[in-house]
Amino acid sequence: MKTRAMQSWVAAGATLAFGWGVMGQGLFTFTNAQPPKGAPLVGCDGKPVSGPDYRVDVAAHNPATGGWDDGLETPGTKGSWTKLGPVPLLEGKLPGYFQGGTVRVPFVAPGQEARLRIRAWLATGGVGYEQAKVRFETNMVVMLGGVGQPPSFPARLRNFPALRLCP
Repeated sequence: MKTRAMQSWVAAGATLAFGWGVMGQGLFTFTNAQPPKGAPLVGCDGKPVSGPDYRVDVAAHNPATGGWDDGLETPGTKGSWTKLGPVPLLEGKLPGYFQGGTVRVPFVAPGQEARLRIRAWLATGGVGYEQAKVRFETNMVVMLGGVGQPPSFPARLRNFPALRLCP
């Protein structure tokens, strides 16, 4: 009983923290540093890559348009949501990992599967994915969180695949 009461308080706090605008949209945590099998992005030599020029982004398949939609959002200020842009790789003790935070998929309902396209690239000189010489793309499926009252926690990207960035 104590555990259930604690879960209710935590979920209620999460609802307040993310704002009531979360209702009706599915959520996931955009990171490759999640157990049980977080996998760093690696170079051709198999070693984790890092540095200020590496970027990762995500798009979701939009059932209404049939295409990939990069209109995913992260919590902003005062309950607002802002468009998620490319995320840099972490450095120091966590090379090859990224942390994009909680992401909302406005066009897929909580508890439904979202097809994700994850792209990583070396953005030397500020180039985007399409112009990058070193890049990689993979697809994943995630069952979105945000279900119920209070809403469930954001889904995790389980068993994130190893991404090898080679020219």
